[in-house]
Amino acid sequence: MEGLMVEGTRTTTMSRYGQTDGAPRIRVVQERWYSPDLQMDIMVTNDDPRQPTVTVSRFTNIQRTEPDPALFRLPSGYTVTSPNKKQEELQ
Repeated sequence: MEGLMVEGTRTTTMSRYGQTDGAPRIRVVQERWYSPDLQMDIMVTNDDPRQPTVTVSRFTNIQRTEPDPALFRLPSGYTVTSPNKKQEELQ
């Protein structure tokens, strides 16, 4: 998935839809695709009839390259002030 080796699990649970023993049973399904290499879930799907929609969380277009160093440069004009100096200015 997304060019990665992943491990998939599907968990199905049956729950009562209501407080009484006679309440109808519903099936709740969670599917999880985990990448041991990245140590994170790549996709999680929750299908619960009590919710209005099926929830899908998925990472796509995963890039395994180094990020652009410009992302970590401080903006021009950035200065560091000590907490004590800020407190003095507020008084």
